[in-house]
Amino acid sequence: MASEAKLREILSKLTLDEKLSLCYGNGKKSNHPIPSQGLRAFSMNDGPRGVRIEGGDTSTALPCGTSLACTFSKKAAFVYGKVLGEETIASGDDAILGPGLNLTRSPICGRTFEYFGEDPVLAGEIAAAYINGCQSTGAAACPKHFALNNQETCRRITNANIDERSMRELYLRGFEICVKKSDPWLLMTSYNRINGVYASENIHLLKEILRDEWGFDGVVVSDWGAVHSAYLTALASMDLEMAGGEGAWLNKPFKKLIEDGLIPESVLNEKVLRILKLFDRAGIVDKREKQGAINTPEHRKSAESLACEGMVLLQNNGILPLDKKKLKKIAVVGPSADFQHDMGTLYMCGGSGAVHPEYEITPLAGLREYLGNDIEIVFAPIENFGHTRTIPAELLRTDSGETGLEAEYYADGESLDDPNAKPLLRQVDKALDFRWGNASAWVAIAGESTSVLDDIAFSCRWHGSIVPDHTGSASIGVYQSGSCSVLVKINGEVVLDNQKPDYSNGNTFYNFSTVAGEPVKIEMLFKRKWRDAQIGLRLLYLPDTDFELDEVKDADAVLYFGGTNHLYDKEAIGLSSANEYADMPDMHMPGKQDELISALCRINPNTVVTLIGGSVVDVERWADSAAAVLEAWYPGMESGRAIAKVLFGDAEPGGRLCCSWGRHLEDYPCHKYGLFPGNTDPFNSFSDYLERFWIGYRYFDKENISVRYPFGHGNSYTTFERKVGVASADGRSVSVTVEVTNTGKRRGSDVVQLYIHDIESADVRPENELQGFEKLTLDPGETGKAVFTLTERDFSYFPGKGDKLVFEPGKFELRFGTSSRDIFERRMIELK
Repeated sequence: MASEAKLREILSKLTLDEKLSLCYGNGKKSNHPIPSQGLRAFSMNDGPRGVRIEGGDTSTALPCGTSLACTFSKKAAFVYGKVLGEETIASGDDAILGPGLNLTRSPICGRTFEYFGEDPVLAGEIAAAYINGCQSTGAAACPKHFALNNQETCRRITNANIDERSMRELYLRGFEICVKKSDPWLLMTSYNRINGVYASENIHLLKEILRDEWGFDGVVVSDWGAVHSAYLTALASMDLEMAGGEGAWLNKPFKKLIEDGLIPESVLNEKVLRILKLFDRAGIVDKREKQGAINTPEHRKSAESLACEGMVLLQNNGILPLDKKKLKKIAVVGPSADFQHDMGTLYMCGGSGAVHPEYEITPLAGLREYLGNDIEIVFAPIENFGHTRTIPAELLRTDSGETGLEAEYYADGESLDDPNAKPLLRQVDKALDFRWGNASAWVAIAGESTSVLDDIAFSCRWHGSIVPDHTGSASIGVYQSGSCSVLVKINGEVVLDNQKPDYSNGNTFYNFSTVAGEPVKIEMLFKRKWRDAQIGLRLLYLPDTDFELDEVKDADAVLYFGGTNHLYDKEAIGLSSANEYADMPDMHMPGKQDELISALCRINPNTVVTLIGGSVVDVERWADSAAAVLEAWYPGMESGRAIAKVLFGDAEPGGRLCCSWGRHLEDYPCHKYGLFPGNTDPFNSFSDYLERFWIGYRYFDKENISVRYPFGHGNSYTTFERKVGVASADGRSVSVTVEVTNTGKRRGSDVVQLYIHDIESADVRPENELQGFEKLTLDPGETGKAVFTLTERDFSYFPGKGDKLVFEPGKFELRFGTSSRDIFERRMIELK
């Protein structure tokens, strides 16, 4: 590592333009090299659960962030981060853009699956361990999005109006913990405004809190396109504008401010010195060789074990773990049973956090591999994710009887409306599933693109017939991504009209009657608004058929796999600011899953429901009838293997809930009071955080609201006995040890959670505040110790007025629990 004197020497040799070039990106994922000093550029890549490599190469897809948080394990988070660090280096990059630790204000935030739940201490501790694991390899981690990126709707422009106490105690606390405990080399700002000021130019947030108060000495990087000015951004201690390009604010506008004497060059020098320190940490200055690895068997093994450790056994009547010896036949049912959540395009797999693995084991494939021929497996798909199902080619007919639809492509949008225009291209398209533009974004499905349409604005008319294969009814929908418009006609009538240049997810369908073999005329008009990086279009089809449940009646167990997919929980990529599909529409699972699960539970009482997704869903219609409910989250590339091992007991469900499982959406305060997503007017978008710090279990406990499953909850396959030792208070710190003994017959883990309750506070404080947690994995009969040491900071809070942290002496109750509502012992202490 180079000394500060060495870095200052390099700084002294740089021209003004060279220094500026370090402060903005090259339009992609790097800043600029400095050839005169032999310095290459610093390169970043998307995370946060795997390195997103484009161009056909693959990487390890780990479980999603929600799953990692549910491990309640700093050891697991370190392993997670170490895998990411090694793969970042092997991919030729210097940093991975993760972890994401924005709190779960609402369960329908589209990007919740990337984040670490509703509690700032849990999120901060998991993030710190992740960062330490990553940076131990020589790759930088980048916690994001700082701060208050708690929704995707209008995320680029919305204004988060929030009081200082709520911001500091909740939404900044996790960042504070990971800054102080892991010393991240990078930190990314969010797009949104905070109390009227964009995060990238927020002096209070970036300079006064992050740097002056917390002592952060790393580089602050903007989210891509999140900088809006030169003057305030420069003064706010924001160092690196991404993606930047020649039009970057920290390029020529910043230079002019310096040349005009409005900002001293010393401000630029401070930024460059921090960036040079980042270069040094990454081995760029001394050209240090770093050892990386990607797609290794060890990493895949970690992906599997991490998936198991994050799964939460929500309820169990004793049916789990399943006993091979007692089963002859199982029925596998549900839309996620044989569905791959990671094998697709960026838009289909959650956004910039998508990973392109070499393979993904579905639950059905995992069960077949695990059970072999020991148990008969009957696969009954019954219900599909209809909003992702491309219309089968065999249902499409041209006017001349060919399979597919006739297509006429025009070189511009106007020709579509001109009956005398000559098409650029005329052909029959069989699969109505298209991707145009930068091929790298679509490699997981489409491979290298050679289409003449990739680099132009164009329009197209498809026409022909849908020939249904059943009598009853069906639905059609359109999935589109990029700056394009679509209009669909059925039998000459306009039924779907989306001519806004936004990114919709096809949740709205048109229903029509069907008679088997009787053609239904269809015409689809499409316009690509302008040349864009990627454009996608799919015609979706869902037959409305009754459930056929005969195959599951005589099964010894029914294994249902459902939940959501990434057309529901996703990053809202694109230019649209007020896209109505940016966040999830509600807490309900798509399709008829509630009806199907209810029917399965009536027909076969041995129905085990495994949910796959990134957030809480409404389970009220059937949860009381299910034999067991397992939450697997998005488990990654080893999904099916991990699920099979957990269901049959070769691995335990090691997770505990990182978020309260409310019964209905309106139980959450930001929805009860109509605060989410706020005003979506693109000229005056804002979200008022009037619920203040009452989110998650803090709110549910305060209002005594019934929840389906509380924060921290999770069942085990074994039992434990816990004994709390004497709490030793030394002035303003407390130490206490909890002994845990595995009293069951299986190896398993227990998570001891320590909450504090302020008895004599001058201000209102939450009933419970998590301040520590420890996970112990024990063999039968084994005893382990969870040791807690709480400092003055853990008992302090921000009062209603001012932004000074306050420690208030007095009595506190330490509450030891297995969830926020399952407290097994209490200890009273008094702090001087």
